[in-house]
Amino acid sequence: MITEIGRIFLSMLVIMDPFGSIPIFLNAIRRSQETVPRASRYSVGVAAGVLYFFLFLGKPFMELFDIEFYSFAIGGGMVLAILALELILGKEFGRTQTGAPLALVGSPILTGPGTIFMTIYFVEMYGYFATFVGSALSLACCWVILSLSAQINEKLGQQALEIISRIMGLCLITIATNIVIGGIRQAFAG
Repeated sequence: MITEIGRIFLSMLVIMDPFGSIPIFLNAIRRSQETVPRASRYSVGVAAGVLYFFLFLGKPFMELFDIEFYSFAIGGGMVLAILALELILGKEFGRTQTGAPLALVGSPILTGPGTIFMTIYFVEMYGYFATFVGSALSLACCWVILSLSAQINEKLGQQALEIISRIMGLCLITIATNIVIGGIRQAFAG
């Protein structure tokens, strides 16, 4: 159980990429003239609401539309691969974040499509409890990082944050590849 929770925690932290979110978060705070502690609580709260909504309702949603898990794994793995390429290359495909209001910062940055996919995937693989705990630990870590975002940005600088984000992208592409290969194996086995 501890191993599964640790795997979920690290995978979710990689996908959420809180270090890569720091510049966007600080930009949203400057525009909204919000305080960092309040904004970090709010952003992580919004992210938690989205994540836990899909934690509990994602699997029934798949069943409602009669989606096979291997199809979900292959499609979701491909989405993760695209998100990983965004992190690795430093490019964004099909979206902009420059004008995001503070109310929307928590969800798209921390709990975008990759996090939603992984939440449903982990529920299927490890169950609700492990996914809940691992996700809660990731969200807590994101809250700490966003709470200290001004200090982290000042100490590390933009280049170091980009390097960390690219390393997370490399980790994410390996997770995505593993999920796609697992989905393909399951499709051919069944």
